[in-house]
Amino acid sequence: MGRTARRADALLRRRRGGARLLGPGRGGPRSSRHHHVARPAGNARRDHRDRDALARRGGDHLARRRGAARPRGHRPRCDRRGDRTLRGPAATRPDSPSTSEGDHVNIRPNRVKQKLAAGKIATILAGTNDPDLIDQLGLLDVDGIWLEGEHGGVDYADLGNLTRACDLWGMTSVVRVMDNDYATIYRTLDRGAQGIVVPHVNNRAEAEAAVEAAKFAPLGKRGMFTSRQGFGVGDYFKTANDQSLLIVLIEDIVAVRNLAEIVKVDAIDVFFVAPNDLATSMGHIGNMGQPEVQQTVDGALKKIVEAGRAAGTLVNTANVERYTKMGVRVAMTSFFPFIQAGTKEFMERAAAGARG
Repeated sequence: MGRTARRADALLRRRRGGARLLGPGRGGPRSSRHHHVARPAGNARRDHRDRDALARRGGDHLARRRGAARPRGHRPRCDRRGDRTLRGPAATRPDSPSTSEGDHVNIRPNRVKQKLAAGKIATILAGTNDPDLIDQLGLLDVDGIWLEGEHGGVDYADLGNLTRACDLWGMTSVVRVMDNDYATIYRTLDRGAQGIVVPHVNNRAEAEAAVEAAKFAPLGKRGMFTSRQGFGVGDYFKTANDQSLLIVLIEDIVAVRNLAEIVKVDAIDVFFVAPNDLATSMGHIGNMGQPEVQQTVDGALKKIVEAGRAAGTLVNTANVERYTKMGVRVAMTSFFPFIQAGTKEFMERAAAGARG
């Protein structure tokens, strides 16, 4: 019996011994021989046909089809650490690091920070706390996904899969936390977030507190723990600060009054003017379009840009061009209006067709 045929026989014996797979292409532990179930005679005949096919095709066909033994040295194409098969834009992005054994594993780059460093506009899409929907949104190729932990249902148990879905598509996971709390901020980062949004930062001391929680020494006092983003990264504590995004929200009138001091705080990547809460703090509840509110928003953005810092704000298709011309570099919006507009048009066209 030749080498290939012997290999085929060995594979079939393993199959008869009850080998199971955790999933397609993933080897799992074998079942105990004491739990072996007799195979029907028809299966035995199929085994011989499979063995012959395996021998004729060099021994690899059956292994590939059954998802069992793979050729020596075979490695599926994976993401930076090989935890899941890479898919989406990150699969072909030139800066996707190799996962070959022995290669140095680099920290995952932060796409929003890359855009800011290049002087480009970074786009962030809000409206989902579901990893499967993030996979679908990955096709849109936005720079980041806003995950709502202040007003939405995101909790620590969710963050692993939510941020991992963003990672697979090369999008920055941006999580708004509940408050400017040291433990809340660094634990959110530990769970895999690439970006933190800190609400209601109203003075310089509060801005400095956000930096202390979000950055490792020497920039801050973040607890020394290797987050999910650091698995396998040898120089993680030296490079994590460069790839973690920190956004502070300017959403109270008192923050606008203190803005000249707030923008002096280093290690903050984006000063984001939030118009809705700002309008409420000015006595114009739910009226972001009120002229005094608009003037205050525009003035705050102008101060941030003039200080040489990155400004961000909530936008829509009607005003995004106006704001980017003013110097806004982080444009965040929800995808709900796009769905509403598309659905409305769809229904109108369907009704028009029915009318003839």
